[in-house]
Amino acid sequence: MLTADKASKHVAHDLETPLELPLFTWSRHYIRHHGEEMTTEINWRKSTSLWGKELAEHQDTSTYALGELAAHADINVRTAVADQKHTLRETMMILAQDVSADLKYAIAENHNIHADVLNMLTEDDNPFVAHRARQTLERVRTSALVTFPVKKVEPLSA
Repeated sequence: MLTADKASKHVAHDLETPLELPLFTWSRHYIRHHGEEMTTEINWRKSTSLWGKELAEHQDTSTYALGELAAHADINVRTAVADQKHTLRETMMILAQDVSADLKYAIAENHNIHADVLNMLTEDDNPFVAHRARQTLERVRTSALVTFPVKKVEPLSA
């Protein structure tokens, strides 16, 4: 029988036996293994890069799990968290302070994030990150002001 300890080790070490990870909610996760369902605590920060990236990219991953994955050791996992559309603003603020310039640049070019995250990145020590954040902010502001030409309609003759 699969125990919580075995499931956690499975995720942490990426064993060959597949586990289906359905909906991720809060810190308790339901794991289905060979038809058995169980609940377990999983430390996503210690999961393998492959598992972490897959989880971060999954559309049903909870904001809690995304927050946990934001502290993952692998840059690809953290970048996947930053690219996730429902990552919380607070998590994005933490990611924007990451040591990785590549991650900060990826955040700086994302026009779908909160302006305060981009504003923070305009002050980054890395000139490329700061420049990209300013460009993205400008693009967001400009796209909000875009107007479409309206065709003049002639009045109908009586």
